[in-house]
Amino acid sequence: MRKSILLLSGFLLSLLSFVKAQEVTVDVSMPGKAVAGEKIPVTVTIHKGDYTDFARFRQLLPGGFDVHPVETSNSDFTLKNGELNFIWLKLPQDPVVTLKYELLPDARLRGVYEITGVFSYIRDQEREEMELPVLSLELLPPGGGEETSGTATTGFDRSALPPGPAAFRGVPVRDPAGDGWIIRLIVYRDTLQRLGRLEEVVPAGYLPENIQGHGAIFSYRNGVVKYIWMKFPADSVFEVSYKLVPLEGTPASVAPQITGTFSYMHDDESKRQEVRPLGVEVPPAPSRATLYALIARSHPVTPVPSVPETAAASTTTQVPSPKPATVEEPRPSPPKPAEHTSENKPGQPTEIVEKAPEGREGIYFRVQILATTRPVEAEKYFREHNVPGKIYKEYDGGLYKYTTGRFTAYRDARAFIERLRATTDIKNAFVTAYDGDRRITVREALDRTGQKWFK
Repeated sequence: MRKSILLLSGFLLSLLSFVKAQEVTVDVSMPGKAVAGEKIPVTVTIHKGDYTDFARFRQLLPGGFDVHPVETSNSDFTLKNGELNFIWLKLPQDPVVTLKYELLPDARLRGVYEITGVFSYIRDQEREEMELPVLSLELLPPGGGEETSGTATTGFDRSALPPGPAAFRGVPVRDPAGDGWIIRLIVYRDTLQRLGRLEEVVPAGYLPENIQGHGAIFSYRNGVVKYIWMKFPADSVFEVSYKLVPLEGTPASVAPQITGTFSYMHDDESKRQEVRPLGVEVPPAPSRATLYALIARSHPVTPVPSVPETAAASTTTQVPSPKPATVEEPRPSPPKPAEHTSENKPGQPTEIVEKAPEGREGIYFRVQILATTRPVEAEKYFREHNVPGKIYKEYDGGLYKYTTGRFTAYRDARAFIERLRATTDIKNAFVTAYDGDRRITVREALDRTGQKWFK
């Protein structure tokens, strides 16, 4: 009981901090039903207050959707590979910003589709990300008639659904770009509302990249991909997906072998189940009906025996049983304190790094000092601005981003910003955070390293 109270108290404190930080709100207005092949109006209202720095509104659209921008509010609009972006290097002065655009779905699409989104902005010299509520759109056939066939409306027997929460993994599929494998999973949360974790053990020689987490905190360390939900999405069934990029020397033509577990709190107890292989592919941007149909045809869960946390991800024992079994999960140990070191020191020559070294492990901070829609003569620019050390150049979300430093102590990154302000005319720098080669939020980095945020 005490364990449950501590977990709930920690969850409530995290939720309170999250709510207090949400000074910015974003409302997206879109019809819940529309006719395939016809324009669908969308209005985004951003209540931003007095924030005027960099911001980005991003949505991930299902396949077969096109977009026509109507009102951009002085942002740069891009659409590539189903990712819609409105980017401001400087937000307008008005406290409320409005975006308008039209979605144009292919006339052959049918069923229910989900659209996810994120709004990013700079707050107190740090990047904040707001994950937007998932939007559901039902596409009807032209003429208003109902169709009884099609993959998006395939029927299924609801009595065949699992008796409780479960997770399922589709067969890995080659990325259309040809540079990796896409892993799609289905999470059936049943009646769960909060506190869940999905872990996937991936073979050596791959670098994971998050695609869709549905509000989860994504991380990768020591060969284990993790998705952690403090609060589950509203949908009782949803897709989670990530990409495995083979490193040099890893055969790209052989599908990776993956195992995993799904953990959650139920009746004040921690439960864990093995992720169930579906044996078939999960299609991209699947409708809710498609997800239900896939899991309804699956086989019973193979239970996972009680094992230490560090070994649970790498070894599983199959016990023949027709019913899903659950076991208590050991409590994770607290994170180790961060080592407060930095690789960035005054007086170093300016050096532009086009691609950061791969394979970096651990959580650290950098300082972003510039973001542009087109690349700049970086070495000349930063030498003239007297910025010392290595400058890392990366392309993300339609922007060329330039960061510097590698600080394991958050306070060192903040001190470096103050030094930049005192010695250069760079005034809009802010702290960013990384887990290995992947960007994460500063809030997540502080929580996982046991450091405190300060203004």
